[in-house]
Amino acid sequence: SHFTICHTGGLGFREPTVFLKGLKRFVIESKPSKNVKMYFVGDDSQHLAAKVKAMGLAHIVAIDGVKTYDQSMSIAAQASILLVIEAPSEEGIFLPSKFVDFVQTGRPILAVSPIPGTLHDFLTYYGGGIAVDNKSSDDVFAAINKLYAEWAKGTLETNYSTNKLFSFFSADYVVTIYAQIFAKLAL
Repeated sequence: SHFTICHTGGLGFREPTVFLKGLKRFVIESKPSKNVKMYFVGDDSQHLAAKVKAMGLAHIVAIDGVKTYDQSMSIAAQASILLVIEAPSEEGIFLPSKFVDFVQTGRPILAVSPIPGTLHDFLTYYGGGIAVDNKSSDDVFAAINKLYAEWAKGTLETNYSTNKLFSFFSADYVVTIYAQIFAKLAL
């Protein structure tokens, strides 16, 4: 079986270099015994392909063209780890919709994100993955190492369960919160 990392959607102004450097170091230093694959689904930019090739990662990284939302989510649900890369900013104040989509798949998440930041807070408090500093390829390397080791032992789903995150983002919970807000507004 393969240890697979998946990123869906276009990268836009999000820069994958820090992640790719961490991935490269993982492959070189950790010498994983099982096949490792990285899928970029929905981004077929020449920029990404050139970067992957220049870093010597073309044998591991697959770049899939644009897919429908359903196709992307189906591919994501098969992955070992789902990757969120956030744009470089001093503080991660966003909650990317992709993060919420990923939570629905139940797969552990690796967020390469500003710290301090929203994703870091969610993953630290509710579990479901690891958030690393988006300026540190060393942190990315350490996180991939840790997630791979858990995967190899068969403990990835247990130790990085997204159940708490899932309940936080579930429709029932969101409806309850809205009901509470509306009740307060009605006073």
